[in-house]
Amino acid sequence: MPPETATARRRRREEAKRCGPRPTTPPDVGACEQRGICAPATFPSLQVPIFITGTDTGVGKTVLTALLLARWRGRGWDVRAIKPFATGVPTDARLLYRLQAGLVPLKRLCPFRFREPLAPLVAARREGRSVELREAVAAIQSAWRADQPLLVEGCGGLLTPLGPGYSLRELLLAMEGRAVVVAPNRLGVLNQVRLVLEAIDTIRIPTVAVVLMGARQPPPSAPSNVRTLQELAAPVPVFELPWLGPRADTPERIRRLAERQRARLDRLTLRLLPVPPKKGAHSTIPAK
Repeated sequence: MPPETATARRRRREEAKRCGPRPTTPPDVGACEQRGICAPATFPSLQVPIFITGTDTGVGKTVLTALLLARWRGRGWDVRAIKPFATGVPTDARLLYRLQAGLVPLKRLCPFRFREPLAPLVAARREGRSVELREAVAAIQSAWRADQPLLVEGCGGLLTPLGPGYSLRELLLAMEGRAVVVAPNRLGVLNQVRLVLEAIDTIRIPTVAVVLMGARQPPPSAPSNVRTLQELAAPVPVFELPWLGPRADTPERIRRLAERQRARLDRLTLRLLPVPPKKGAHSTIPAK
C-alpha cells in the first residue's frame, strides 16, 4: 500500500469528525487478538472515552486530567476519570481518587498497579503477572457508564507497552476512544508530537486535541512551537496551558488552578465534549 499523503490524511481526519452513529454491538476482542488485530468496541452513546496520552512520562498527563476533572465536576457534571495502569507509588491515581471524593473505588480507578517504576509490561513480569488486552478493556468498561464522559489517563507515552502485544494505542482502538496528546512546550516537541500523531493515525482513531504544557522557564522556541504545531497538526487544534507551579498535586491546589484556568479549559472542553453531559448528582461506582 502506498504511503498516505498529508492531504489524504487531513481529509480522513475531517471525515472522522463528521462520522455518523456507531454500531451498538461490541466486537469479540479475544478473536481480534488471536488474528493479531484489534477491532474497536462500540457503544450506543454520544459520550466516548477520552484517552489522555502523551509524548513521554512526566509531561503533564495527570495535571491535565485532574484539571479537566475538577472543572467538569465543578460545573455539576457527572464525570469519571481513571488511570488503569500505574507503576511505582500510585500518587497520580490517588489524586484522581480524592478529586472524585472516593466515588470510584481505587481498585476500579487503578486496577493494574505494580510495585516497580517500570513500563507496565515489564513491571508485571517482575511480579509474575500479565494483563491481557481483554482484561484492560473490561476494567475500563466496569468504571464507566456509556452516557457519562470518561477520562482515561495513560501510563507513560502512547507506545509504552502495557501488556502482551499492546500499548495505549491498541487500548484506544479497542475502546473506540478519542485521543488527547499532551506534551511539554520545549525544544524537540514538534518532532515528538508529530510522531505520536502519526502513530495514532495508523489506527484511524481521531486525535481531538494537542495540549502543550508550559515550563517555569520557557525556552526560546516556546512561542513558535505553538504556531508551528497549529500548522503541522491541522485540523487537530493545539491548546496551551501555562506553567502552573511546582506542586499541582493536591485536590485543593488543582481546584484552584482549574478555576484560574477555566477559560482555557472551557475552550478545550468544547472540543472534547461536543455534546455537554447532563448535570446531576454524582453517582457512585460499587467496589468489586
